[in-house]
Amino acid sequence: MRNALPFALLFGTLIQPIGVKAQIYGDYIAPTDDHSLVWFGFVKSRHGDYIEGATVVLAGDELDFVAVSDHLGRFRFELPERLAQQRFTARCSHPAFSASFIRTRPPRRGALSPYEINCLLEE
Repeated sequence: MRNALPFALLFGTLIQPIGVKAQIYGDYIAPTDDHSLVWFGFVKSRHGDYIEGATVVLAGDELDFVAVSDHLGRFRFELPERLAQQRFTARCSHPAFSASFIRTRPPRRGALSPYEINCLLEE
């Protein structure tokens, strides 16, 4: 059993994470240095509790993107910069809630990114 820890540490240092620009099953992905359009935010209940496992859809003119909020209610999208001309709308849902309200904050001073999406779910 003592040999398992050094093996795990060695294995973890040899296997480098792949530069995925998506959110997988509620796992929050940290920002990258690539040029991309960032949409981020959180999902909360009407009472101020962060909601884990909420589905957030960013619907574009041609493509839809889906993320799942993590245990702190956070989610993040990193889209290719070539999609900057598309219009996107956001929606949030969770099986335990029936209605959602969304507030979107665009980037400042004509920047392409980041957009902030705040989802408020109501029972």
